[in-house]
Amino acid sequence: MILSVVIPIGNLGRDIENLKSIVSAVPKQEVELVLILDTAEKLAFIQLNELCKIERLIQYKILECTDRNPGSSRNIGMNAAEGEWIIFCDSDDMPIFSNLLNTISLANDGSDIVIGSFFNEDNFGIRTSQRLIENDPSINWHLISRNPGVWRWLMRKNLLEHVTFPKLSMGEDQFFLIKLLSTPSRIKFAPEFFYVYRTNTRGSLTRNKAKISDLSIVIKLEISYIRTIKLRNSTVNNMIFRQIVTLFKYGNIRLSILTLFLCMKFFLYLSLNEIFSVMKFAFRLIKDHN
Repeated sequence: MILSVVIPIGNLGRDIENLKSIVSAVPKQEVELVLILDTAEKLAFIQLNELCKIERLIQYKILECTDRNPGSSRNIGMNAAEGEWIIFCDSDDMPIFSNLLNTISLANDGSDIVIGSFFNEDNFGIRTSQRLIENDPSINWHLISRNPGVWRWLMRKNLLEHVTFPKLSMGEDQFFLIKLLSTPSRIKFAPEFFYVYRTNTRGSLTRNKAKISDLSIVIKLEISYIRTIKLRNSTVNNMIFRQIVTLFKYGNIRLSILTLFLCMKFFLYLSLNEIFSVMKFAFRLIKDHN
């Protein structure tokens, strides 16, 4: 197998129609689907297995998780994956398999990670694109800081031996990527579109007070991690700051106060040049938003 696609599923009833589209689009010989059910829905395993059989999938695994968070599910899927390359997908989005496989076939330059472009699709099915430029790292890293999206990272499986997700529901994917960026690896940018990211299903998790608190845990983990290993990376700094802004924006009063404390703790670690760089990133975010 060339590629393993790991998909956590927390609500099969909600996402079954989209999963049908994913399963029917899988190139059967070259791609392994690793599906992780983390749901209390009865008969979910049977329904998902029937779907894969109907579409005559050759390479697939259906695993179960009881932790009720995508971090744990992704770890289970990652450990079970057998492909040379791996990508993580959400159950309500759509990977573009042909572009992923074409990119892998061209990745004969020793690349360990290929970060791809993607489409945003809104409530009305209207798509906008975020396209990376193959030979412009400065612009690419700014775009990636704004939307790291673990689903746009195509990775060699052997690179992930010591990289895992925290067992959380929010921010776990970014912490995973920060750990990944601290490993020795060769990274390549791809203008090809890897993914369709559907924003029409996203609002509930960000605004869920029980889940948004996970961001405070993740930010603490990230600050501790970069300080412990002395990781100095402007993209990582921007990614953490973006999470701090999200927590402040959507958290309750207690979380907002905690956010200010975390922001101070984060800035105390940075040099003056790094603080200036983060502020420059923040101003660009505001400008682009306006």
